[in-house]
Amino acid sequence: LMVQEILRGQGYLTLAVTGGGNMSKAQAFWRGFVAFDDRPGSVAAQKHRLLSLLDRYGDVDQPRFILFHTYEIHSPYAAPPRYNRMFGRPQSSFEPTSENLLEYVNTAKRALAPADLEHIEARYDAEIRFTDDVLRQIFAQLGERGVLDDAIVIITADHGEEFGEHGGLMHRAYLYDELIHVPLIMWGHGRVPPRVDDRMVSSVDIAPTILAAAGAATPEAMAGRDLLAPAPVADLDDAVFSQYGRSRYAIRTRRWKLIVNPPPRGPELYDLEHDPGERSNLAPAQPHTVERLRRRLDAWRSGLSTLGGAPEQVDLTAAERERLEALGYVE
Repeated sequence: LMVQEILRGQGYLTLAVTGGGNMSKAQAFWRGFVAFDDRPGSVAAQKHRLLSLLDRYGDVDQPRFILFHTYEIHSPYAAPPRYNRMFGRPQSSFEPTSENLLEYVNTAKRALAPADLEHIEARYDAEIRFTDDVLRQIFAQLGERGVLDDAIVIITADHGEEFGEHGGLMHRAYLYDELIHVPLIMWGHGRVPPRVDDRMVSSVDIAPTILAAAGAATPEAMAGRDLLAPAPVADLDDAVFSQYGRSRYAIRTRRWKLIVNPPPRGPELYDLEHDPGERSNLAPAQPHTVERLRRRLDAWRSGLSTLGGAPEQVDLTAAERERLEALGYVE
């Protein structure tokens, strides 16, 4: 069961507006939602769809679970023109369309000029600023409707973007921090303590946190922990894990990060305290550290559950496949 299915069973009104793609009806994300709108569009267009949904169900006397998802901060980097000069004026004519970005997805560092990379990143920053402005409008509207009076708001992302840090662009099949170190912001009147929390946390912690806040039981197979529960004294050697499909896995502690790659590429070990950019692979020089972290990673992998209910094969329409290709998810 997904979070929205559990909450709907608990009497919640479940509403979703997504950008389609990997968050579409075709991928079964509609399950558990009373209303599910997955039409592609800008974050501004999606804002109006969300507010329309809230107005349509405004008289329903139920607690609400609302999912709002956008691909705005994503290729193509095409914020409204007034945003595109906010983050410098690099001397570049490169247009960061998805087609152009995909052409250099693996060769950007050596094939593009530094000014081109600066320009691409500036256009990405413009998308972030534009999305921030739209989210500010959404929260203002939610506040006027009373939706935020007793709510918890969670803002996060599924991945970051690369701008030549390890040679490429967009979100390739790697586990470097520019791709997997994402924001996690939680807010709620009297429900979320105002602080910067430096615990090691993971995206898998979001679902059990939501369920605990709603007073719903967490399924036994669901990984993660309630981030709003009283926290024990921080363990300086705690760890979080990540994976890309079944080809790459990583373990990260406060100091170390081990990435295990498919053959013939060997393991990568980085000292994040001294090398946060993950430039110097210490695996050959630190075999004992590699082995210690690999044992923890293997123990985590052996405890992973295989979730049922997801379709083994998804039949996509030509338009859906084209959408995923443009977003960089299908080659």
